[in-house]
Amino acid sequence: MVRALVADYLRDCGHEIVEAGGADEAIRILQADRRIGIVFSEVNMPGSMDGFGLARRIRASLPS
Repeated sequence: MVRALVADYLRDCGHEIVEAGGADEAIRILQADRRIGIVFSEVNMPGSMDGFGLARRIRASLPS
């Protein structure tokens, strides 16, 4: 529910939003589209890693 509210707000502000249901989906999206400029994440999330693991993975593969 929080994800949907934040995503709607950011869309209303003019941002292009891509949502993922968990860490594994987020990684697939990031690997397919290098134009993503910011990632918001929960700490506890579905998938093979939590939000901290996702952040470490993103930093390692997309340091910029």
